[in-house]
Amino acid sequence: MPDPSPRDLAALQAACTGWLIMWSRWRRAYTAFGACTKRPVIIDEADPARLIQQCRAIELAAA
Repeated sequence: MPDPSPRDLAALQAACTGWLIMWSRWRRAYTAFGACTKRPVIIDEADPARLIQQCRAIELAAA
């Protein structure tokens, strides 16, 4: 899996407002830090589509 481009990372960040998303070159995965729940949430996921799904599921559960 190649590193995401800055444009790809920006698009992922825009899709997951309320989350701070970073790419880890060493781990070859995204890490999302959320603040939409009472306790901090951290998601690690290599696939951006699954990351978006997980972020949205957590947001819905917290609502």
